[in-house]
Amino acid sequence: MKAHLLNSYGPDSIVLGEADEPTAAAGQVKVAVEAIGINPLDWKFSNGYLAEMFPLPLPAVLGTDIAGTVLEVGDGVKGFTVGDRVVGFADSGAFAEKAVTGAARLAVIPEGLTAEQAVTLATSGETSQRGLSLLAPSPASTVVVNGAAGAVGSAVVQILVAGGHRVIGTASPEIGRASTSAPWAQHR
Repeated sequence: MKAHLLNSYGPDSIVLGEADEPTAAAGQVKVAVEAIGINPLDWKFSNGYLAEMFPLPLPAVLGTDIAGTVLEVGDGVKGFTVGDRVVGFADSGAFAEKAVTGAARLAVIPEGLTAEQAVTLATSGETSQRGLSLLAPSPASTVVVNGAAGAVGSAVVQILVAGGHRVIGTASPEIGRASTSAPWAQHR
């Protein structure tokens, strides 16, 4: 299958190539990847910043955030069937045509969302849930969310509001200008 492979650490070291197609083992789901999310962990791996702590066997397929369609369901998997549209985190690397992952790392894409929209929610949604589980706000409390216009902040706001909390959000005035005016490259 086609995949973007990290052949060596450093800038411009990811190239299009061929990788072995993964198969779904027990408890896993195989996904036809339609959209990926690229997050800071990916460039840290590709530039070798984590090589001492987490050495990769090169060439490697990077990436965790995926959205796509279920192709295969391993033994013991419940809640997913072939053809389901899913979003989550790949165990085998996301920068490829197909990926496998544990079923617990996936969710069904809500009706009305494209794969491209859904994949943007994976890391920010999980980060939001982890942070809120540490905070554990009292029921119906008032919570201040700094950076409420960002990916994680906006997810936190939605989760809190759905949970019956009152939310006060802060955001930079640059956020509004950046999204409605010049390209992002012109904003610092």
